Amino acid sequence: MTKDEKHPDLDRDIEARLISQEHRLFHVLRNFFSLRPKLDKHDPRYDATMSALLWKLIAPGTAAITGASIVAIASVLVLVH
Repeated sequence: MTKDEKHPDLDRDIEARLISQEHRLFHVLRNFFSLRPKLDKHDPRYDATMSALLWKLIAPGTAAITGASIVAIASVLVLVH
């Protein structure tokens, strides 16, 4: 019995975690366009490819700056009004 036969779900989960943490644009796009269509919709790697793409396009720094800007604009509007 091989390692893959003992814990196939564990291997898929580990691979899904690695895919979701990918930060290189070329690899994120390759996973999304070539790997994702081959996967079952219930496979954790399927969702991981979308997660990696979204986090690459919407970086956490961008989200933080946008949120802070919204709060600052709202504060100015409250103070002016």
